[in-house]
Amino acid sequence: MIGVHSPKFPGEHDTAAVEHAVRRLAVGHPVVNNRDFRVWRAYAVRAWPTLMFLDPDGKVIGFHEGEFEAEALDGVIGDMIAAFDAEAADRPPAAVVHGPRRERAGSAPFLPRQGAG
Repeated sequence: MIGVHSPKFPGEHDTAAVEHAVRRLAVGHPVVNNRDFRVWRAYAVRAWPTLMFLDPDGKVIGFHEGEFEAEALDGVIGDMIAAFDAEAADRPPAAVVHGPRRERAGSAPFLPRQGAG
């Protein structure tokens, strides 16, 4: 799972503010500050929030626009993970970098460390 923060209001563009919110909310997955809306446009997003479901090769296999109850998605996501895990026996694991990274403003994901606060 990767969170993509696309700012709704002017004050939400600042990467430091996004990092602070990720820590404050104890978000356990990477979050990209999409302040220039490149990801938003690439996936033709039309609403806050939008969930995009991608297969291991990056192909969009589904999406949900608007508010949702997280518990309602548990089974669907669990089923997708189980199906892709079964197919992934021959794939090497993805490399993950932990901790804040700043390659270009607004482009690098913030990856929270376990226990960061």
